[in-house]
Amino acid sequence: MQIETIKDVLAWTRELHRYLQKCIHHCSEKSKSDRQMMLLNYLAEHENTLCDVIEKLEASSDDKALNTWCIEYVDKRPISPHGECEGSFSEMKVDEIMAEVFHMHNQVIELYRYLYSRAGASSPKGLLGALLELEQNESIQIALETGRLKD
Repeated sequence: MQIETIKDVLAWTRELHRYLQKCIHHCSEKSKSDRQMMLLNYLAEHENTLCDVIEKLEASSDDKALNTWCIEYVDKRPISPHGECEGSFSEMKVDEIMAEVFHMHNQVIELYRYLYSRAGASSPKGLLGALLELEQNESIQIALETGRLKD
């Protein structure tokens, strides 16, 4: 996927969450423990919700903000494409699953944080700020909810 504008970044983010949702859901069907299956089902549902929210944000955003160029970040830090799910989540322990999910979410947060810091105009800065806050809040919510599995 060629990423040039904020609209492309939103599409990439949505696809990342969709990939995670499908992969995690697929792996939940192969899980070996109830605890692991509960975690994977929760995460799959959460990723699906994130896709929906990002889609709605994109639909309600200003075209000027969406068409803002952001090639500089991508040139410096290439965004890796999504691979195929090979059932790896079903082979992981709960802590390993969480580490992998947080790693992917942190990539998105880092991207939004950088783009936000570089945005000059208020329209793209507002959109990027909302996206950054969404991703950060969702990561916190995931951490809180999944932390209860350890209890």
